[in-house]
Parts: sequence; C-alpha cells; structure tokens
Amino acid sequence: MAETIIVVSPAYRAGKRQHDRFDAHLRATGEALCMATRQPLLDGARALIERGYVASGTIAMVWAHAPKLVTLRARIGVAATHDCMGERFVRRGGAARELTRNNKRGQKPSR
Repeated sequence: MAETIIVVSPAYRAGKRQHDRFDAHLRATGEALCMATRQPLLDGARALIERGYVASGTIAMVWAHAPKLVTLRARIGVAATHDCMGERFVRRGGAARELTRNNKRGQKPSR
C-alpha cells in the first residue's frame, strides 16, 4: 500500500502569517485537508479518515520548501486518535476513536 503524502506550509490569512498554524494539502491532488491547524499530521489523518481512507494506511508529512524530505510518518488510524498537548501526544477520546474503529477494514465512516 502506498503512502499518502501531505504537504504542509505556513498558514496565511489576509496576507499575514499566522503564528504556529499550518495548512495541509494532499500531494497527489493538491486538495486541502485542513487549514490553519497547529497539528497538521494529526488533523490531516482525521480528514483522510473522513474521506474514506483506510485507517491501516500510512500518512507522511513533508514541508512545501523541502518536498522530498519526510519529516513525520504514522499510521493514519493511530495519528487520528491522538492530539498534541505541549510536547506530548495524548490519546483523543470520542469521535476520533469511533472513526478509526469503524474504518479498520476500509469501510466508509458512518455519518
């Protein structure tokens, strides 16, 4: 199974850079996954699961200024169930866990 690569760049709104916020796009299609997020890999994984990607697939993050250098990599389902709190990854409860539970074998998530 091929890796799903997301390209991350600094977020700008009204011509001003937003401190500590990033936009994430799919490399293959250029489609926006999440905008102005502080945790683009984790929020991008949740967006991929909502779009029907398999939770056992792999997501990789690259920066727009260095598209060949993978900076972070994780299983989509694992990344979708975590959040960042300071310097730590913590498990996320509720909806994210339910999304990945329903999507273990590639089923479309129920809405």
